[in-house]
Amino acid sequence: MLALGQTVAAQDAARLSAVRQRAEAGDIKAQIEFAFMYESGADGVQRDPAEALRWYRKAADQGDLEAKHSIARMYFEGIGVTKDFRAAATWYGCPKPDTQALSNCREISYKDLPQGALDLLRKMKCDVSSNYDYGSAVDLNGDGEAEYQVCCQNASHGPCRAVVIGKIGSAWKELSAKEGVSGFASACALFVVLDALHNGFHDVCLPNECSMVLSPTGQPCVPTIWQFVNGRYRSVAYTPATPPK
Repeated sequence: MLALGQTVAAQDAARLSAVRQRAEAGDIKAQIEFAFMYESGADGVQRDPAEALRWYRKAADQGDLEAKHSIARMYFEGIGVTKDFRAAATWYGCPKPDTQALSNCREISYKDLPQGALDLLRKMKCDVSSNYDYGSAVDLNGDGEAEYQVCCQNASHGPCRAVVIGKIGSAWKELSAKEGVSGFASACALFVVLDALHNGFHDVCLPNECSMVLSPTGQPCVPTIWQFVNGRYRSVAYTPATPPK
């Protein structure tokens, strides 16, 4: 066991050295890999979020979208930095967020939903018994009652297909835009509630959903922005935010 441990340690050291050399030479993939090692403490690396952020920044400075989103996630969740929704939104390429709504956003499961919400999901043929049992509860219209971004259908891989539901008057309705939205376990992390309002509902930025309006084929992904129009969200064009230097 001692010999095996020494062998594994030697392999980790060799791999770390190789990744470091590529990262220092400007290889974006290596910089992201190196950053993740420091963020997670993988491959024998001492966990160091500040060092992870430094290497993500090097890749982000070269325009890498994955690195920008990793920096945004660290600010959104307060990993190695003070939690800062505005900085996170900027790194995601989103407009100004509503910090109060995001602060109050909470992770939920199907058992947390009101009966009316469950009835609507079943009517929409959503699988409310799936293993994708997570979503977000967030007040999108400032009335003190939550709307819900929740998984609806299983996916063969990756995040689930999700929907956004809430009350219009006394009736539960689907609010999500026709293009749909993906579901993620971390509450509101990729469902960024914005400061701007349209027809009484906050706009929403979806960093992982490429805008069909602003992301031509072969061009970098620009986040989708939803605005509430005629009882439902719609995707709209906008000017993306620019990450800090």
